[in-house]
Amino acid sequence: MNSLVEQVALAARATLGAIRDRVVDAVGARRVLQVGGLVAALGFGTTLAFASQTLALCGFMLVGFGAANIIPLMFKAAGMQTLMPANMAVAAVTTHFPMEAI
Repeated sequence: MNSLVEQVALAARATLGAIRDRVVDAVGARRVLQVGGLVAALGFGTTLAFASQTLALCGFMLVGFGAANIIPLMFKAAGMQTLMPANMAVAAVTTHFPMEAI
């Protein structure tokens, strides 16, 4: 049973990850980050609130859905900014990204 749930969760995550750019173009990066944060928080809450392994897996899946868009958007923002060269900006995002830039 668990391996089926894991496979479904992985397939769903891969499918949603593939349409990320279309969603960002449609609603904007800021909205994607806001909704992603809420989905990740809901996932953490689900994982902590229930003792079931299946629900915990679903909670972690929600965390993945919410958090998986953050890093690609941060690297994209680093490449598009004009305050410093792109290679330095990517290094800055890799080591520390200030939240004021969102």
